[in-house]
Amino acid sequence: MTESELSELEAFFKDFDFPASVDLAPFERVLDPRKFVDANIKILRARLGEKAYIPYYNRLLKFKGVLSPDSSIN
Repeated sequence: MTESELSELEAFFKDFDFPASVDLAPFERVLDPRKFVDANIKILRARLGEKAYIPYYNRLLKFKGVLSPDSSIN
């Protein structure tokens, strides 16, 4: 994950009109989507480039794909 990839995700979510909750998988629900996005981006900004934090980035990509299935998530 690069700075530009993270900035692209941040721009996508900036003015997004989130639903009340989002199901990522059958037993994986995000109850506060704005807080989910903000927290994951904050962690990624603090740990930019550290491989141990790639799962946070992958979760945001998955979240973006669920919210906008017609968009490219890569």
